[in-house]
Amino acid sequence: MLPVDTDYLRYSAQDTIVLSVTNPYFMESYDLIWNFLCKFFNYEFYSVAVINARAKITSSSTYQENWQTIQEVVQNRKLLPGEPLRLVNVGANQVLDDNSDEEAYAWLDKAIANIQRSDDTIDEY
Repeated sequence: MLPVDTDYLRYSAQDTIVLSVTNPYFMESYDLIWNFLCKFFNYEFYSVAVINARAKITSSSTYQENWQTIQEVVQNRKLLPGEPLRLVNVGANQVLDDNSDEEAYAWLDKAIANIQRSDDTIDEY
Protein backbone atom coordinates (compact mmCIF):
# COMPACT_ATOMS: atom_id res chain seq x y z
CA MET A 1 0.00 0.00 0.00
CA LEU A 2 1.24 3.48 -0.84
CA PRO A 3 1.83 5.97 1.97
CA VAL A 4 -0.54 8.92 1.62
CA ASP A 5 -0.55 12.26 3.38
CA THR A 6 -2.93 15.20 2.93
CA ASP A 7 -0.78 17.03 0.38
CA TYR A 8 0.81 14.40 -1.81
CA LEU A 9 0.62 10.88 -3.04
CA ARG A 10 4.17 9.50 -3.15
CA TYR A 11 5.56 6.24 -4.41
CA SER A 12 8.93 4.79 -5.40
CA ALA A 13 11.39 5.59 -2.64
CA GLN A 14 14.32 6.12 -5.02
CA ASP A 15 12.58 7.95 -7.84
CA THR A 16 10.08 9.85 -5.73
CA ILE A 17 7.18 10.57 -8.01
CA VAL A 18 4.90 13.15 -6.54
CA LEU A 19 1.38 13.85 -7.67
CA SER A 20 -0.26 17.01 -6.42
CA VAL A 21 -3.51 16.17 -4.70
CA THR A 22 -4.46 19.11 -2.51
CA ASN A 23 -1.50 21.49 -2.63
CA PRO A 24 -2.47 24.45 -4.84
CA TYR A 25 1.08 25.87 -4.73
CA PHE A 26 2.23 23.42 -7.39
CA MET A 27 -0.57 24.24 -9.82
CA GLU A 28 -0.25 27.98 -9.26
CA SER A 29 3.51 27.87 -9.85
CA TYR A 30 3.14 25.62 -12.87
CA ASP A 31 0.55 27.96 -14.36
CA LEU A 32 2.81 30.98 -13.80
CA ILE A 33 5.67 29.30 -15.62
CA TRP A 34 3.37 27.97 -18.36
CA ASN A 35 1.87 31.41 -19.02
CA PHE A 36 5.28 33.08 -18.98
CA LEU A 37 6.80 30.60 -21.44
CA CYS A 38 3.77 30.74 -23.75
CA LYS A 39 3.75 34.53 -23.77
CA PHE A 40 7.45 35.04 -24.48
CA PHE A 41 8.91 31.87 -26.03
CA ASN A 42 6.12 30.08 -27.90
CA TYR A 43 6.55 30.80 -31.63
CA GLU A 44 9.26 33.40 -31.00
CA PHE A 45 12.97 33.43 -31.66
CA TYR A 46 14.85 32.68 -28.43
CA SER A 47 16.82 35.94 -28.38
CA VAL A 48 13.70 38.02 -29.04
CA ALA A 49 11.86 36.16 -26.27
CA VAL A 50 14.66 36.89 -23.79
CA ILE A 51 14.73 40.59 -24.72
CA ASN A 52 10.94 40.90 -24.44
CA ALA A 53 10.87 39.05 -21.11
CA ARG A 54 13.62 41.29 -19.69
CA ALA A 55 11.70 44.40 -20.72
CA LYS A 56 8.40 43.21 -19.25
CA ILE A 57 9.96 42.12 -15.95
CA THR A 58 11.69 45.49 -15.66
CA SER A 59 8.54 47.49 -16.38
CA SER A 60 5.87 45.54 -14.48
CA SER A 61 5.67 44.94 -10.74
CA THR A 62 3.36 41.97 -11.32
CA TYR A 63 5.89 40.36 -13.64
CA GLN A 64 8.65 41.09 -11.10
CA GLU A 65 6.71 39.23 -8.39
CA ASN A 66 5.86 36.34 -10.70
CA TRP A 67 9.46 36.19 -11.91
CA GLN A 68 10.68 35.65 -8.34
CA THR A 69 8.31 32.69 -7.98
CA ILE A 70 9.32 31.26 -11.37
CA GLN A 71 13.02 31.47 -10.49
CA GLU A 72 12.53 29.89 -7.08
CA VAL A 73 10.46 26.97 -8.43
CA VAL A 74 12.92 26.19 -11.22
CA GLN A 75 16.11 26.67 -9.21
CA ASN A 76 14.82 24.50 -6.37
CA ARG A 77 13.45 21.87 -8.77
CA LYS A 78 9.92 22.05 -7.34
CA LEU A 79 8.07 20.93 -10.44
CA LEU A 80 6.47 17.52 -10.56
CA PRO A 81 7.98 14.78 -12.74
CA GLY A 82 7.17 15.37 -16.40
CA GLU A 83 6.24 19.02 -15.89
CA PRO A 84 9.61 20.58 -16.80
CA LEU A 85 9.65 18.72 -20.11
CA ARG A 86 6.04 19.64 -20.91
CA LEU A 87 6.69 23.29 -20.05
CA VAL A 88 9.65 23.49 -22.42
CA ASN A 89 8.30 21.26 -25.22
CA VAL A 90 4.75 22.56 -25.28
CA GLY A 91 4.67 25.83 -23.31
CA ALA A 92 7.83 27.30 -24.83
CA ASN A 93 7.55 25.26 -28.04
CA GLN A 94 11.21 24.23 -27.82
CA VAL A 95 12.60 20.92 -29.03
CA LEU A 96 15.17 19.26 -26.76
CA ASP A 97 17.68 16.63 -27.84
CA ASP A 98 17.31 14.36 -24.82
CA ASN A 99 13.61 15.00 -24.07
CA SER A 100 14.09 14.61 -20.32
CA ASP A 101 13.21 16.65 -17.27
CA GLU A 102 16.95 17.12 -16.67
CA GLU A 103 17.46 18.71 -20.06
CA ALA A 104 14.30 20.77 -19.64
CA TYR A 105 15.66 22.10 -16.34
CA ALA A 106 18.94 22.94 -18.10
CA TRP A 107 16.97 24.87 -20.73
CA LEU A 108 14.95 26.67 -18.03
CA ASP A 109 18.14 27.46 -16.07
CA LYS A 110 19.75 28.96 -19.18
CA ALA A 111 16.62 31.00 -19.96
CA ILE A 112 16.60 32.35 -16.40
CA ALA A 113 20.31 33.18 -16.57
CA ASN A 114 19.84 34.98 -19.90
CA ILE A 115 16.86 36.98 -18.66
CA GLN A 116 18.73 37.92 -15.48
CA ARG A 117 21.83 39.18 -17.31
CA SER A 118 22.40 42.90 -17.05
CA ASP A 119 24.35 43.15 -20.30
CA ASP A 120 22.87 42.59 -23.74
CA THR A 121 24.52 39.18 -24.19
CA ILE A 122 22.30 36.17 -24.78
CA ASP A 123 23.73 32.65 -24.70
CA GLU A 124 21.68 30.53 -27.07
CA TYR A 125 20.65 27.07 -25.87
